[in-house]
Amino acid sequence: MAVTTKNQLIYTDKDILKYYTPTVEKLINSIKEDRTAPIILSMGQKIRADHSLDEQLEAIASPIFFMPYMKVHDFIYSLELYNNATEKIAKDSNIPFLQWHNELPGNSKYFHDARHFTSVGSKELGSILARELDKDTLLTKQLKLNGFSCTQEG
Repeated sequence: MAVTTKNQLIYTDKDILKYYTPTVEKLINSIKEDRTAPIILSMGQKIRADHSLDEQLEAIASPIFFMPYMKVHDFIYSLELYNNATEKIAKDSNIPFLQWHNELPGNSKYFHDARHFTSVGSKELGSILARELDKDTLLTKQLKLNGFSCTQEG
């Protein structure tokens, strides 16, 4: 059962991020070498802290099958851990980080399963990202520095 504490794998934040952080940093550097303007998006998923236990279990039905060592709250915590680490990497690299997860409700209207969007979810995510990109002055500055002239002033 997904809510048991028996036979759980124990890991630390450092263990989780050991390979993630340098891999993302390497990817960012590779993108920058191509004179492009990298943008990092937050990660997201269907499960939410404010869901009932039944809603949480439904939201992680497939991942908990493949990762039975994780507790229900680990799915929420690990998303926060990765998003916080990714946001720090973006800030340290002086590139935009677009946080969308909290703007897209975690329900079946927007998610087919734990992580995959419905067509409605994809459209809504597109709208969220367009709004965020439109507000992002860091992206506009990067595009101009790289010689792009398709940006508008003001």
